Amino acid sequence: MEQIKRFILFLRLTGAVARLAVSLGTTAIRHKLTTASKSSSFPPLGPGEEPKNVAIIGASFAGVWAARQLHGALPPGYRLVVIEPHSHFHFTWVFPRFCVLEGHEKKAFIPYYLKGVSDAHAEAAAAREPRGGDLESAEKKPNGQLRWIQGRATSLTKSSITVQLVGESEATEEVPYTHLLIATGAMSKEKSYRETGGLPSRMIENDRAAAARRMKEMQQRIKSSKRIVIVGGGAAGVELATDAATRHNITDEGSGKKIVVVHSRSAPMHRFGPRLQKAALDGLKKVGVEVVLEDRVVGDIEDGMVSLKSGKTVECDFLIDCAGQKPASSILSPLAPQCLTDSGHIKIRPTLQLDDDEFPNIYSCGDVADTKFPTPNGRSASVQAGIAAENIFSSVWGKEPTSKYVPSWVDGHIKLTLGLEDCVLHFGDENNTELLFPKKDGPTLMAEDAWRKMGAKPYEGIDDAEKPKL
Repeated sequence: MEQIKRFILFLRLTGAVARLAVSLGTTAIRHKLTTASKSSSFPPLGPGEEPKNVAIIGASFAGVWAARQLHGALPPGYRLVVIEPHSHFHFTWVFPRFCVLEGHEKKAFIPYYLKGVSDAHAEAAAAREPRGGDLESAEKKPNGQLRWIQGRATSLTKSSITVQLVGESEATEEVPYTHLLIATGAMSKEKSYRETGGLPSRMIENDRAAAARRMKEMQQRIKSSKRIVIVGGGAAGVELATDAATRHNITDEGSGKKIVVVHSRSAPMHRFGPRLQKAALDGLKKVGVEVVLEDRVVGDIEDGMVSLKSGKTVECDFLIDCAGQKPASSILSPLAPQCLTDSGHIKIRPTLQLDDDEFPNIYSCGDVADTKFPTPNGRSASVQAGIAAENIFSSVWGKEPTSKYVPSWVDGHIKLTLGLEDCVLHFGDENNTELLFPKKDGPTLMAEDAWRKMGAKPYEGIDDAEKPKL
């Protein structure tokens, strides 16, 4: 019976992938055809008249995908404004790996590039540090404009955003908007930023050079530490532990290194099904990682030890927090506290508009939004971004936003690394039927493909003097 369920799931998966490919291709085409056919209904701007802004706060998976959908599709008189503190796209999927494997760290930070920006500008932008990838001076387009601001949104009203410009401690700017998408994602806990700059899940630094240095520091701390305790058995904790264990060969008695994962639940990867949980636990044990379940670390390192809630103690000279993130929703709290859940997620409607009639022009998607998706990831965030972009596009054209986000099991699939070579691809549906595909993978995982999907030439602009080490 279980085999039949898995076969049915495989058939569903095949169909879902085909439908997704078609839908991703048609949305942008539909936008551009609509814009081309109806742009004459929007009069050109008069002398000195400023365009109306469609603003996006945050350019991680959700924000950058929404920007790609809207760029070039807005009618005359409208401008797309993207506000993002990082100079480069942070490809967080490879952060745990590059916290361990030397020489690849800059590959995790990809120059921002949107189709339609002149090649000359893209090359100049990609070469700049710290603002490599800043598209602020993008050329004007017949169907709208693009402005890219490297800054952090600090406050919000119904019609404007206050932005603190990165690198200019006192400089702020007011950005008016007609439509807004909040795609600020999730952030590590304060302790993680304080101890490791947010790694292995997030990065506190804004420019690529500083981020790469921070990642190198993490590599060296893992390399030099003898008793590593990792808090949290989710994807980041499992991947960091197994990568570090295989990179430093801790099963060899001569290594003198010990890695312990402490997880509060009964199994690692507890948000997923039992087959993936077992694969994760087996993978950890296979490479020599000790796993402590249904327990918690209490406090910091004292005299080379950390204490657990159970009363046990574990030797530790490097404590790494991988116990999840929290939604980065503070920007909305003063304006609409009623739109935040107890966990800090933004309450949204199926159209991804705020769940409040007072703010029909504000949308949210990705990890910051309360989408009811059980295993948030970059893939589901991108799907949500497409829905949000579709509805913003409709609203700009004077239509009612009608596209709705419905969580789909297919967006929750995950590739979990279990060491520098082994990984498992997992799919699970709403009935807890699971498909597992053991695979082999290379040292840089999906980094090269991610560069291409971002419109950048893989690894262009990275210093070749630092040779990758396997």
